[in-house]
Amino acid sequence: MTSFDTRLVLSALFRRRRLFMIFFIPINLFGLLYILLVNPQYESTAKLLVKFGKDARPDINIGQTSYAGSVSLDEQRSVVQSNLKILNSRDLAETLLKEITIDKAYPDIAKDPPGRGTILDAALEGFSKDLVTKAGADSNTIDVSLFNTDAATSTAMLNRLLNLFIQFQSTIYSNPQAAALQSQADVAYHKLEESHKRLYAFQAETGIASADEELTLLLKQRNDISTYMARHKIMPADKATSPADKTDSSGAAGTDLTVGMAIPAQNIDNSTNRLPVLENIQNKIDELLAKKAEMMQTYSANSTLVKNLENNIAAQTRSLNETVRSLNDQVKNLDQQILEKNQHKARYDELVHQVQLDEEAFKAIQARLREAQSKEDLNDQKITQISVLEQPTLPFKPTRPMKKLIIFLCLLAGTALGLAASLVSETYDQTLSLPEHVFSKVGAQVIAIFNANTKIASGELVRLYRTIESRSADKAARIIGFVSCNNNEGAVDVARELALSLDVASGHRALFIDRPRQGEVAPGYVQRPKATLFDVAHGLAHMKDAIGTVSVGAKSYAAVRLASENDNYGTQEGLKKLAQIFETLRKDFDFIALPLSGYLNDPHSGALVRLTDGVVMIVEAERTRAPIIKTALRAIDGEKVSVLGLALNRRQMHIPAWIYNRL
Repeated sequence: MTSFDTRLVLSALFRRRRLFMIFFIPINLFGLLYILLVNPQYESTAKLLVKFGKDARPDINIGQTSYAGSVSLDEQRSVVQSNLKILNSRDLAETLLKEITIDKAYPDIAKDPPGRGTILDAALEGFSKDLVTKAGADSNTIDVSLFNTDAATSTAMLNRLLNLFIQFQSTIYSNPQAAALQSQADVAYHKLEESHKRLYAFQAETGIASADEELTLLLKQRNDISTYMARHKIMPADKATSPADKTDSSGAAGTDLTVGMAIPAQNIDNSTNRLPVLENIQNKIDELLAKKAEMMQTYSANSTLVKNLENNIAAQTRSLNETVRSLNDQVKNLDQQILEKNQHKARYDELVHQVQLDEEAFKAIQARLREAQSKEDLNDQKITQISVLEQPTLPFKPTRPMKKLIIFLCLLAGTALGLAASLVSETYDQTLSLPEHVFSKVGAQVIAIFNANTKIASGELVRLYRTIESRSADKAARIIGFVSCNNNEGAVDVARELALSLDVASGHRALFIDRPRQGEVAPGYVQRPKATLFDVAHGLAHMKDAIGTVSVGAKSYAAVRLASENDNYGTQEGLKKLAQIFETLRKDFDFIALPLSGYLNDPHSGALVRLTDGVVMIVEAERTRAPIIKTALRAIDGEKVSVLGLALNRRQMHIPAWIYNRL
């Protein structure tokens, strides 16, 4: 596919200007007719302010609570959009039209009622198109515009619309239903009271003031006693050894007691420094035993002093045993209390959680109730959250239709569609028009360009000949075939003009070979040939009888006819003899031009092209299709003949030369 560039775009625009105009003219004509026929409309504008927070509602004291409304940014956007929907609501429009009357607002509809639906429906549809409302993304202002064919009517309708809107808005947003919310608040309060009562009853029943704190205190006491017992190596009661089971060597009760648990709970605080000091009792017993051992050396076992000492030891031992038993009893008591606390804690936590939920619900309803009460106060004071920043204006000139904009858009649309259609048509066109795109379409380079409606330029012919010299085999005389896919594409003309140019300008002697079924070479034979090369090849005539001279004005060139129309020169023997004649002609001429028009339709062209030293493909611009050219090039390549290049003939200069040369 051809790439788009400036020359292609301009070529498509100028070349296919009719197609361009098919789109351009109707679109602009439609825009012009619309401007001329549509009724002008006047626009009345106004601006509204949606107030929030303290600007919308004053602080209202309810009991000991001061309440001031506050709205987040997202809520502000939501409120503004809601007000826009109210402005565009059908109820508001219908109320307005009934007050203003359709006869005044839309006299055309009143005079010519619609065939389907009611007059009101038609008026509402027109009103929805004439009313324009918009709000900024982060703005709390609303711009309102109303169009009408009468300036005064548009202002009056917009002014009444704003008044109705404020009334509608106040009715919709200021209906808080405070009574219903008060009832909900009462229900929530009673529910909260019931939750508190259940909690208090449970606390009274279980004696729990704070389950977590009491359980923590009991666990700390239990831990303190356990630590004390571990430090004094006192075993639990179920593992303890009775003091009576231990006796010393004198028969007295043993005093190394390491049993017991804890003292009673009511005698324990948060530290262990007030626990019974068993070391003191044990030390006293040890002292008494030592004293007894000392006395036994002096006194007998039945002496009064020894008996008194033994009684004292027995009393201390009983005191030690009672203390150990007190520790064991206290540990059991604490374990029992901890077990009971754990059993009641789950129910206690459930009741506390229910109280919290009921309290949160009550507070939420209270907040809504305060909001409702504040809105009721606003209603009583006739305060609304909508203010008119700019009153409706009285327009002095129509704003619809926007003539300049419509003309610009029509010009833009017509140009864009016309150019697009031209480019699409140019892109998929299989013919050749611009030399720059020939190679991309057919794979051959352009070596000469001949414009239409003008004489073939001699400078372009010289450039063509120099290209032929550089690309063809270096021989004494070159036989060049000028091939065209179809008849009448200019292969004969280019070959003749090149022969004439070489013969006159450069001093090269050129020969033009004419073929049958192409008519006479040209009028103005100075010397008409008496025979053809076919006759010479078969010994029917001499070479001098076959070569003639063609006069073109004051100039002339040599020409020879290949054969007569009835001669069968396409046989293998005939082509062989013609090849010999061509070699003979090389001795007398520097350049031999052989035109081969209608190459794909001529059965002899493939054989004749083999007699040449190279081929120049002549293509008529905007006529010959690229697939046909490719077919011809493949056929020539199959004959093992070199294609020197492509000459674009009869090119139309659609782009003005002064523009084309600057691109």
